[in-house]
Amino acid sequence: MRETDQVNGISTLGENIADNGGLRISYDALQTWLDENHYKDTLLPGLNMTHVQQFFLSFAQVCFIQWCSQRGEGAGGLGPLQNDINI
Repeated sequence: MRETDQVNGISTLGENIADNGGLRISYDALQTWLDENHYKDTLLPGLNMTHVQQFFLSFAQVCFIQWCSQRGEGAGGLGPLQNDINI
């Protein structure tokens, strides 16, 4: 692995905190909506997943696509970092 392929957590800390805050606010909003509309543990038709499972799957997909586009790799793969335990 090349040194340029490593992620510097100090330089990405602000973005990581903002991402976490946005995720938390949107998750709280989802929970409020589910409670108010009585959809708490129901499965989404055709997906066999709960609303919460779909929420986190969607978040992961957006993060993956954004991360890959920043690395110039498209959404096709992770490249050299995919098996690195130091990330």
